[in-house]
Amino acid sequence: MGVALSCLLTFASLVLFALAMRRHHRQAFGRDPAPRAVLAYRLAATVLIVLAPAPWMLERGPYMGFVTWMFCGVPLVGLAAVALFTALAARRSEVETEVEA
Repeated sequence: MGVALSCLLTFASLVLFALAMRRHHRQAFGRDPAPRAVLAYRLAATVLIVLAPAPWMLERGPYMGFVTWMFCGVPLVGLAAVALFTALAARRSEVETEVEA
């Protein structure tokens, strides 16, 4: 249970960090982010990424938990975040193609 919660927190953090970037925000919402939104995304992402390893460490032990989160959990969750933004970009390009036609 701790590993799943840790992965969800990590995923939310990575997505928020991505949404703080103009390119990815435009992919997701079709417009540039407001400066206050960028600050809010970064602040929330920072809090989540600091909290993310805690459930994993409670379940697996402090040292082994942190190492396995860092080298197993973060890369796998990062791939899921990349897949999400790739799907958003593909969906957005399909919608733009339909509007132009």
